[in-house]
Amino acid sequence: MSYKILLVEDDLDLLQMLKSVAKKAGHDVLTASDLESAKNVYVEKEPDIVISDFHILKNTADELFFYMHEETSKFTPAFILITGYQLCDVMKKILEHDKTMLLQKPFMKHELEEAIKEIKK
Repeated sequence: MSYKILLVEDDLDLLQMLKSVAKKAGHDVLTASDLESAKNVYVEKEPDIVISDFHILKNTADELFFYMHEETSKFTPAFILITGYQLCDVMKKILEHDKTMLLQKPFMKHELEEAIKEIKK
């Protein structure tokens, strides 16, 4: 099944790798490298899945996640949180919600593919 995926990552090399993997799997891919762009793309394009690094420049993914869940009355996409850090309370709070998943860095391309399949089951 093909999904519309929003990738949020400030490391442009990693963003390109994520985009390549998702496109090869047949998904429609949207990208953002900062929080404001991610919010705008979310509102305008209504992605099925958001895959976001925890640290986005000066912001963190919880700002995007709770914006999607509390600030807008729009639908709530599935959310895959990417991090290379130990789980903190904020991350745990995100992962308490339905349709959320953690992908720990470093990860293999096939793990990203599996996470996309699993999150939409």
